[in-house]
Amino acid sequence: MGAVLAGGASRRMGRPKALVEVGGVPMARRAADALVSGGVGPEAVVLVGGPAAWADALEMRWVADRWPGEGPLGGLATALVDGPSAVGGPNPDADGDPIVVVAACDQPWLTGTAVAALVEGLRDGSAMAALAVVAGRRQPFPAAWRASAAALVTGLVAQGERRAEAAGRAVASVEVPMDPAVVADIDRPGDLPSVP
Repeated sequence: MGAVLAGGASRRMGRPKALVEVGGVPMARRAADALVSGGVGPEAVVLVGGPAAWADALEMRWVADRWPGEGPLGGLATALVDGPSAVGGPNPDADGDPIVVVAACDQPWLTGTAVAALVEGLRDGSAMAALAVVAGRRQPFPAAWRASAAALVTGLVAQGERRAEAAGRAVASVEVPMDPAVVADIDRPGDLPSVP
């Protein structure tokens, strides 16, 4: 299954990033389309956080953020806990542990190829997460997670952790090299391309 995180306050952007258009398409929809292109069934992609009306506008299923205001880690935890049940227990790996691919709503250049590479990174069966790496540095999103990591990730949230990077450090993971342009995010209006 796939999850697009949209629970942030978008303070630096000044308006909801999930709905900001790049090339005439809202950024969250572009991220969702990349998940589908990478092999996630269109019915198995959810928007985590933000108002339910956003999901309606984006033609996506919606999952309420269990930990609103608790940072990206809360969104990741919600995706792992509630995402699979929201779409009917999707995409089990060979061992029956669902894979959840998580992207941020402000990653409009994410590709299906990158998504597929993350999922493939989990196929060896030993890692709990496949993390994108750019120039030797791990990125919190996009990432592929085994749903069974939910308890560990929710435990970190309960301890007051807010950064998604903490989850990546806490589990056995594989690193998947990525082109920086593919995983780039947009935080401010000045980050938007001048020509859609």
